Amino acid sequence: MSTGRIKAISALLLAVLLTSLGAGANPVSAQAVDAELAVPKDWLEKAKVEGKLVLYSTETPQQETAILKVFYKRYPFITVDYLKAATDVRYHKLLQSARQGKPIADIVTGIGGALKAYIDAQTLAELTDLPTWRVYGDEVKYGTISIAFRKRYYSLAYNTEHVSKKDLPKTWEDLLNPKWSGEVAFNSIAYAVWLNPLWHSLGPERTRKLIEGFGRNKAQFRTEGADAAVRLLAAGEFNFAIPVSEYNAYEVFKLRGPVDWLALDPLPVGLGNILAMKKGTHPFAAKLYINWILSYEGQEIYAKVTGANPVHPSLQGKSFNFPDLAQRIKGKKLALRTAEMEMGWGKDHPGMKLWQSIALGGL
Repeated sequence: MSTGRIKAISALLLAVLLTSLGAGANPVSAQAVDAELAVPKDWLEKAKVEGKLVLYSTETPQQETAILKVFYKRYPFITVDYLKAATDVRYHKLLQSARQGKPIADIVTGIGGALKAYIDAQTLAELTDLPTWRVYGDEVKYGTISIAFRKRYYSLAYNTEHVSKKDLPKTWEDLLNPKWSGEVAFNSIAYAVWLNPLWHSLGPERTRKLIEGFGRNKAQFRTEGADAAVRLLAAGEFNFAIPVSEYNAYEVFKLRGPVDWLALDPLPVGLGNILAMKKGTHPFAAKLYINWILSYEGQEIYAKVTGANPVHPSLQGKSFNFPDLAQRIKGKKLALRTAEMEMGWGKDHPGMKLWQSIALGGL
C-alpha cells in the first residue's frame, strides 16, 4: 500500500479517535443488537455440532469467565476453551501449528508484532461474511482477514512511591536524565507497539537518538509482557515501565497499588485485532464468537470487564478505565500504529535492526 494511502487511513482514524473523546456514548437499541447478531441459520446448526472453540488471548481467566457468562446466554451450546496464552505462544507456537495445517486454536488476539508472519503464511480466515463486519469502517480493518476489537494507548507507568509528580517526565527524552539510570524498563512488546509508531511519528533520526540514549542510560530490556511488567513496577523493581497501556495500569491503580499512568507526547495508539485460523477445527463456533465480540453487546461487556477501550462506533467517548482518561490524553499527538505499518516492520527494517542492536547487544 502506498505511503499516501497509509497517511490517509491514519488521519481518518486519528480523527475518529479524537472525536470519540469528546462525544458521549450512543447506546443502540435491542433491535439493533439483534440485527448485529443475526447470523445465518446454518451457522448456528453447524456451531451446535462443533460444540466448542479454542481461544488464545490476553485476558485473565477470571476476566474471560465474566465475558463468557454473557456469551453463553446467547450461545449456550458452545463451550469456549480459553487460554491466556503467553506472547511466544501467540506469536510463534500457534503460527507454527497453523502453517502445518493443524492450528491449536480457532481464534487468536494480541499478535500485533506477528500479523505479517500470519498473513505471509496464509493462515487466516476471511471475516467479511460476519454481520458486524459492516458496522465498522475500513480504518479498523486490514484486508478481509483482520479487524480491531479493542483500542489501547501505550505510554508509560510509574511507581508512585519512588517518583514524585514534580519529577515526572514531560517528553520521552526526559527519561534519559542520569538520575533515572537503570530505572526504565522496556517489556517484550515494546518494539511492536511503542517503537514502531514512534519511528513513524518522531522520524528515524530522533527515534534513533532516543533509543541509543536509553541504551547509554542503562535501561532494562526485559522479556516479560506488559501485565507482568506492571506487577514488577508495583513491587519496586524499577521506576518506569514502557510501554504500558492505560488499562494495564488501571488494573493495579484501582487496587491502590503504587502505580499510575502518564501519557507522553507523541502517544502511541494500538488497535488490537481479532483473527480466525483458516483451518481451525471449529470454524462456525469461531464465527459466532468473533461476530459477538464485535457487536455492541460483546464490546460493552468486554470493555467493562477488561477496562480496554471499545472500537464499536456506538461506544466511543465512554471510559472503561481511568474516569479522567480524556483529560490525561488531551492535547497529545496520537501516534497510530496501523496494520500497514506492521506489515513493513520486519527484521530488515532499520528500526528493528536498531532495536535488536540496543536491546540485545547493548552499546
